[in-house]
Amino acid sequence: MKNKPQIIVMLTQNDVTVKNARDCFLSACDLDIKNWGFKNTGIGKDEMFSLVKTIKEKGKTAILEIVSYDEPTCLDIVKNAAECGIDQIMGTVYSASIHDFLDKKNIPYKPFIGKVSGNPSILEGSLQEIINDAKTLLDRGVSGFDLLAYRRSEKAEELARMFLNEIDSQKAKTSISGGICSFEQIDFLLGIGSWAFTIGTALFENKFAHAASAAPNSNFRENLSAVLEYYNKKKAPH
Repeated sequence: MKNKPQIIVMLTQNDVTVKNARDCFLSACDLDIKNWGFKNTGIGKDEMFSLVKTIKEKGKTAILEIVSYDEPTCLDIVKNAAECGIDQIMGTVYSASIHDFLDKKNIPYKPFIGKVSGNPSILEGSLQEIINDAKTLLDRGVSGFDLLAYRRSEKAEELARMFLNEIDSQKAKTSISGGICSFEQIDFLLGIGSWAFTIGTALFENKFAHAASAAPNSNFRENLSAVLEYYNKKKAPH
């Protein structure tokens, strides 16, 4: 039996950390969700320090997903995040300098794979090119991947399933990302055996509470509660 994927709650909308990220986290941190993330966009170092400190004080895991691509810029972002006490780094395109730095800090690194660009990020490349990219990075010692399956223009779920069939989940913890916004997508993700999936923008756009109860003005916490209730009713995949 496969494990159910973990939920990574992203305090972000359209690839930007929301201005009230800390307040949103505090409004829902009592829920049984371990992983809380944000992006490097929309947040300064002082705000990052406060947010990471608050997340960790509540016994949760703090994850930064980087949606910039210039290596020197991203290395500076990573160094700031490490100073703030970040638990994991996801995103950005692979760079040896970032990998080496994070290895020395014992911080897990799960980069994007494939041709990723833009903000919000998009994923390009054939299915096989993306898988081959992941295999190359596995050989370099990467511990996992941030697969932007739902930011690809076509065959998102075919890519996710094919990727997880070909990449050893014991060697690489893969998070499926890119705009999960429906219970049908969650059903799919629960069945394919990924390590985790991210969910963010849809929580701020009332995609889940509205779908579950026709509540037109539900807030962030109510949407996350709807996701968690649905998730908890589902059995682990075989």
